Amino acid sequence: MNSVSRPHIPAGAEVIAYGNVLEVGTIEEGPFDSPITGSSVYRIRTANGEITTRSVQIVVPRIEFETSWHVWKGGTVIAGGPGISRDRMDEYASVHGGDVVYGWPAA
Repeated sequence: MNSVSRPHIPAGAEVIAYGNVLEVGTIEEGPFDSPITGSSVYRIRTANGEITTRSVQIVVPRIEFETSWHVWKGGTVIAGGPGISRDRMDEYASVHGGDVVYGWPAA
């Protein structure tokens, strides 16, 4: 995912948090400064009901995820996100492997 500064995502918005495992959920609160990490985070209720916090740099509205190019490898996103071009993802996949997909891979 790119490191472009992102606008505030309001509470109640459906989001995707990038990471080793994609977290699908809803913004509960934030952004606020985490007393543990010192970074700006959102509090998210995941699809399975758990509450987690994630850095604002890795959280995007679900619609932005679904309309972005990604490289998927082994069931995980290894590159991509809003603002990243298809050409750049093709280059990345040619070096690192994986499949270039727009949004989610076909089931």
